[in-house]
Amino acid sequence: LWEMGKPDLAEKYFIRLLEQLPLQDPLLGDLYHDLGRLASYVGNLDKSMEWHKKASALKKQNQSSTTV
Repeated sequence: LWEMGKPDLAEKYFIRLLEQLPLQDPLLGDLYHDLGRLASYVGNLDKSMEWHKKASALKKQNQSSTTV
């Protein structure tokens, strides 16, 4: 949707999906990454960094749990 010029609507749907996904859902990291890209697209670089940090932390957590 953001590529169609509707970033506010895209964020609304991303957040709705985020609220519905279980914490262990494998799509969660991708969703955080996409939210970071969207925030960057609209010029909110601080929010973009927050989302990307969450994506990175989740990736690290998933890697450590699969190596145990």
